[in-house]
Amino acid sequence: MMQIGEVAAMTGLSVRTIRFYERKGVVKPSARDANQHRLYDDETIHWLSLVGYLRQTGMSVKALADYYELIQQGPATLNARIDLLQAQRERVVERMAAQKEQLWQIDHKLAHYQDDLTKYV
Repeated sequence: MMQIGEVAAMTGLSVRTIRFYERKGVVKPSARDANQHRLYDDETIHWLSLVGYLRQTGMSVKALADYYELIQQGPATLNARIDLLQAQRERVVERMAAQKEQLWQIDHKLAHYQDDLTKYV
């Protein structure tokens, strides 16, 4: 079991972010020590690491809370979890396609400027 500061260092999430996620229903501490400090087990730490990655994909805090609730409900929710992750995957793929187009536009403009350099310099 680890305290929140250790978990923050391990996951790359701030203590403040972990507490925010608790308030929003994305995670619960595994236990509390005699001084009421939050304690997290390996499974919860792994979950928080995944939460960090999913947030980077643009998944909303609400969707993460929904996902966490599905996990808490057990194997009967596997299809719902798959649906949730597939929908997020589709959003990531759409953003990647848009970013690929944006990158092409930048590369095109850079090539144009390189051509101008050879003409005018």
